[in-house]
This record gives sequence, structure tokens and C-alpha cells, in this order.
Amino acid sequence: AGIEKARAIIVCTNDDLVNLQVISRIRELNKDIRVVMRMFDDQFARSIAENFNISAVFSASAMAAPACAGAATSTEIMHSFTVADRVLVMGRLDVQPGSRLDGASVAEVEREFDLSVIMVQNTTTVDVHPAPEVRLHVGDSFAVISDAQTIRDVSSRWNKPGGR
Repeated sequence: AGIEKARAIIVCTNDDLVNLQVISRIRELNKDIRVVMRMFDDQFARSIAENFNISAVFSASAMAAPACAGAATSTEIMHSFTVADRVLVMGRLDVQPGSRLDGASVAEVEREFDLSVIMVQNTTTVDVHPAPEVRLHVGDSFAVISDAQTIRDVSSRWNKPGGR
């Protein structure tokens, strides 16, 4: 497979033990290769990353948790990622009739919640990195980046009819 000359490898079988065995063999052949690995158990993944000099370890359970939580609250979680040991997600919400989001500005939403609005879409435009004064209206979709709980809070506190 060219491991001896490779710069990076992704190890992502469904079996954590097999992944560890593969990593062990890879390290014998190439000590400098960048290793990215998938594991099921989040705590075990962090421990393995430190002890096996693995560049990145992704826990399937940690990556799936925000999407599951989003589905339970009718919030679309499009992507999750980790920055400085904090799991962040990109979520999409549709502005509901009678909600506090209808008429709210991007700045108001960002000020109220610890999030970044990164896109607003309506029937005619897609505004990537909308200005703070852009207002949301019924039928608009908007994408945000934050932690999953914050996005659920937006949905439950501001995106329900009469959500004040």
C-alpha cells in the first residue's frame, strides 16, 4: 500500500481493536505518517490519540450525538466537528410563523445566543456571511455554528409561535 512513503493514512474500520492493530503495524513501517482514526468510544479515543501519536481520532458516538439530539428537536444538524476539545455543530433552522425569529436581525440572534449565523437563504437569494442588520423572515432558512444545546435553545425559545 506504500505505507513506507505515505504522508497520511485514515484507519476507519468498524472494529476498534482492528484499528489499533493496523495503527501498530503502520507505526512499525512509518513512524512519521499522519494518522487519522475512527473509534467508537470517545474517552478511549482521546487516550489512544495521546499514547499512539495519532494526529486525529474521531469518535463515532461523539460525532453522531449532536445529529441525534437535533433530530429529536426538529433541528437539522448538518455537520459536527471538534475545535479545542469543544464539539461544535452546523445547524439549519427554518423561521416559523409567529416565532420571535420572524423579523429578528442576525445581530440580535448572535447577541442573544453564543453562535454565528453563517448563511441566510430565502426564495431568491443565498447570503453567505450575512451582515448583522440582515433580518430573518418566515420561510427563510439560516445556518449557524455553535454547540448543539445552543442551537436547540434557539429552536425552542425563539423559533416557536409565541416564543418570547
